[in-house]
Formats: sequence, structure tokens, C-alpha cells
Amino acid sequence: MTKTLKRTVLSAALMTVGMVASAATLSLTGVAEEIYQQSTDSPCIISGQNCPNQTPGFAYTEYNNTGSMLTTGQMFSPDYTVGKLLSLFADGFAVGLDVNQAGKDAQTLDYFHMYIDGLVADTYMGSPGNIPAIHQGAGWADYLITGFTSLKGLPLTSIVAFDMKLSGMSDGAESFFLVNAPVSAVPLPGSALLLAGGLAGLAALRRRRQAD
Repeated sequence: MTKTLKRTVLSAALMTVGMVASAATLSLTGVAEEIYQQSTDSPCIISGQNCPNQTPGFAYTEYNNTGSMLTTGQMFSPDYTVGKLLSLFADGFAVGLDVNQAGKDAQTLDYFHMYIDGLVADTYMGSPGNIPAIHQGAGWADYLITGFTSLKGLPLTSIVAFDMKLSGMSDGAESFFLVNAPVSAVPLPGSALLLAGGLAGLAALRRRRQAD
């Protein structure tokens, strides 16, 4: 097999992994209050206020929001290892969003991402005003972000991080925290997709060579 053909197979496999990694898989769904609460079993990852019941040794990003705040920039969580997250959420997780917006204007969750080893694995893109002004923050999730890629099968040392952007904030501080929520499917990790795509391409080229 020529070097050019090998490069073609590898490029196709990499493109497949890239498309999977950038897929917009996440959903934002409203939930009844007093179901998912920020606690030592549901640690904050990004919050505009102190999380008093944080899991010991589990870091979170506390952004500055002390009252009226029209917008925030991109906010990143700290880095977590796959091993750390699986030790807390063996069957998968969702992200609870506690909103503090009652009596003010609607705001927007512009986006939310999960990264694995620096690459976007999951994406939510929001439409303007997707968070109406009907919630008053009290430590309970008003919304769940769901559909996250399973971390099972990934190296335990792989790094996972999250980021978000909120706009139209005009009241108190919002909090994002992890909650137990089983993943509905277990997709192949990126390394397995790359290997599978590469092997399939090699097999096809081998059959073609034998036919010739």
C-alpha cells in the first residue's frame, strides 16, 4: 500500500472522530424543583455563588456575579480526570442548572460544552431567552443538561472539563452542578472510533488489491 493511500485512510478516520466530537448532543430540559439539589453527592463545576455542600476535594469555578450583571464571558470549570468523575458517577451524569432570575427578564444559556482531552465531545447551543424569568435560586436544579457522552472505556487519566456562556443575567447567581443521571447509550470513545475507521479502510484497500 502506498504512503498516499495510508494517509488517505488515516485522514478519513480522523475526520470521522472530529465529526463525532463536535456533534450537538446535549439537551436543556426544565425540571420540577426539589428533585436535584446541589450537595456533597452533586458537586458544583461552575457557580456564581458559593457552593456550601461541595464534595471534599472537588474544585469548581466561582465566577463574579454580585447582583445585576448583563452578561458573562466564557466560563471554564476546573479540569477533572475521567477516573475522578467515574468514581462519583459510575453510570453517567447530567448537569443541573440552578437559576436565580425570578421577577427579572429572561436570560440565555448561549452554550455549554464538555471537553475530553481538550477536544469538544458534547455541545448545547441555546436560542435567545431559553431561560424564562420564573425561577429563584435555592440550591435546586431548575433545568437539566443531558445527553453527555459516556466516559466508560476512556483512560482514567484523560482530562474532562466544561464551559458555558450565560447572557442577559440581571438578578442573582446561577450554578451548574453534576447530578446522577444514567447515560442512555455507551458510544465508542474517540480512540476506538479512530482504530475502527482505520482498520475498515485498510481492509477495503486489501480486498481491492487482492481483486486486482
